[in-house]
Amino acid sequence: MRGDIGAILRDARFCPRPFASLLDHFPPIHRDFVSRSYSPRQQSYIASILSDQDLAAVHNPEEYLVLALVNRMPPARWKKYEREYAILDFSHFMIQQIPWIRDEQWYLGIFLNHTPSTEELDADFNFRMLGNKFRAYYVLKYRNDPTKVRRQKPREVRYIS
Repeated sequence: MRGDIGAILRDARFCPRPFASLLDHFPPIHRDFVSRSYSPRQQSYIASILSDQDLAAVHNPEEYLVLALVNRMPPARWKKYEREYAILDFSHFMIQQIPWIRDEQWYLGIFLNHTPSTEELDADFNFRMLGNKFRAYYVLKYRNDPTKVRRQKPREVRYIS
């Protein structure tokens, strides 16, 4: 995480947490980038969706908006990205997904207080629909790169009479 970003941002609410400045939500190392790259409305949207811990865990501040959009999406919308977009560079997709899966494994291990087994990781992955969520993230992040993602034409339905 898309359709129109303006429609999604139109619903943005100012974050209720008290801060002296909107930029105080973001890690100090990313504040300069955020102030130059995101409008105050986008900053407010990101800060209202992503927690301080989420913001601190993100290494690349360019991903803040995409992550906020994906986190706010309902699961049906994640599935839409699977139906409507084709991944063209599958090796790149996998290279991007493997570290993400490792992070999810680490978070699940913290929650469970032990290293999760393959079955536990698989159950968590399916229950939380993490594959669909990652695909939506990937499509939103690379939607303007024609070598990685392409919107599929809708399937033609023929009725036999």
